[in-house]
Amino acid sequence: MSDLVGSQPGTIDLATLGVKDLRKIIASAGLTTDGCVDKSDLIERAAEAVQKLESQPETALAADAEAKVAALSRAELLPTLEAALLRPPSQETALTANECLQRITETLMQDSGWLAELPRDRLLTAILGGMVMGLGGQGGLFAMSCMPLPYAMQECEGETRDLSTLIEAAEDTTGATFFDTMLAGLAKFEDEHLQEQILMTLRIWISAWIENDGAEEGDEEEMVSLADGDIEPLMAMLNAGLLPLIVKPMERHPKNAGIVGHCLAVLSGVCGYRPPASVAAIVIGAGAMPRIVAALTDFRGDAETELDMLRAALPVLKCLTRDKAGCRAAADAGAERALVSAMGAYPAQPEMHKVLLQLLARVSSRATNEKHVGKEDRSAEEAIEAVYLY
Repeated sequence: MSDLVGSQPGTIDLATLGVKDLRKIIASAGLTTDGCVDKSDLIERAAEAVQKLESQPETALAADAEAKVAALSRAELLPTLEAALLRPPSQETALTANECLQRITETLMQDSGWLAELPRDRLLTAILGGMVMGLGGQGGLFAMSCMPLPYAMQECEGETRDLSTLIEAAEDTTGATFFDTMLAGLAKFEDEHLQEQILMTLRIWISAWIENDGAEEGDEEEMVSLADGDIEPLMAMLNAGLLPLIVKPMERHPKNAGIVGHCLAVLSGVCGYRPPASVAAIVIGAGAMPRIVAALTDFRGDAETELDMLRAALPVLKCLTRDKAGCRAAADAGAERALVSAMGAYPAQPEMHKVLLQLLARVSSRATNEKHVGKEDRSAEEAIEAVYLY
């Protein structure tokens, strides 16, 4: 087989081979020629054989990496991960890194106290390094690198450095930033499960940024969104292309509750209660409004999921409809019909009805240029459970 296929997978032209050679290839993969009545059938079966044979080295490498990492103590996991990331990118190094990241994540899930034993700056550096290596075409490695990041960002007993300092050190060492790398992953990997994992990590990342880094020390008011306080960091994120990369997964996977929920949470983190008019206009201009409105009714049939989506979508719809332009955008997206439908679906939810009625009155009156008094809006400012209040 090796003489026929050559050293580079996929280089063989099966159509140029004779029947004898085709049979050899088929047999070497453990397949038979049963059902093959002419040469075209043999070529098709030989192609299956070549695909099977070419997958065997990768399978062997994966099994070897899994066995080696399984034999490590947990104290050896981070150094092994770091060593793999320092080597030139290859299938072997990616598999080793992937296995290390998986075991690190599993260990942190089972024993959160282990984080205090780890050098968090090195852990964050390794996580970002895995994401960067994954961008080279290893979507599985990229997703696996996202997995331990939420645990690495948790408060850690005995840690004297704040999270922003640790992150900055990791980014300086790696020469990349977590935020830009996550956006690059969203742009590169279109697989539904990968997108959901990246979006979940981005959601947690933004929440952590708001909680740890958003407000200046000594600020009296707690930040609940990126739009609070200094708006420059938010504008930098928007200029990096955040919103189109959030809207697109919602458009592609409108029935995936995980993806839609994570995207709504990110939008909540961007907007807060009262986003500046410029921010609201950017969000609406990115095409977010139709997806926000759709989330009100797209999960009908699963009461628990639909309520979660309502609680996630209503705060965003509320904050984006504080002016006539936002109300018109909502009306154009079908908000009136969606709000009426939501009220009919949950007659036993008085607080929800109150918010839905207020939004319906607001959207209807402002969209048709009628004067709308916002007095009632303010009374329900805290009535909706916003997903970004983690």
